[in-house]
Amino acid sequence: DFTFLYNYHENLENYFHITYRNITGFGHYMITNLSDQVDKERLILADTLCYAVSYLNKSTDFYDHWFPNTFLYGKNGNINFFDRMSSKKHFDKVKSIFNVESDTELKEKLENNRENSKDRLRYGKGASEHVPFVYELIDPEKLSIYR
Repeated sequence: DFTFLYNYHENLENYFHITYRNITGFGHYMITNLSDQVDKERLILADTLCYAVSYLNKSTDFYDHWFPNTFLYGKNGNINFFDRMSSKKHFDKVKSIFNVESDTELKEKLENNRENSKDRLRYGKGASEHVPFVYELIDPEKLSIYR
């Protein structure tokens, strides 16, 4: 389990919000302090995958989940990863990330996520920017439909 690595950084969030009007202080800090050897889009994808996996494989306890602080800083590269899951070949390569053996099993997890999703996760207090639900990132209807 990796979710123990996530921690909310209240002081950092408050500082960046007040000083720079950033929506997510920790996300901004991560993106602006990357080494040249780390690709920004790959970091954002990894952060988004941690979010998706934590919500598909964990209990309903809010504190057992990952919050994708860097999601807002991404382009469509992350979405392309999830869209490519419509290919059976791509799905078979990545299904172990989601701890499933089949597309049917992942569809069940996504449906469970849809049923148990309540409020949207938002960035900061009163922010209008939100994180998509996992079932919005991974469309169960398009999962593994092409060869």
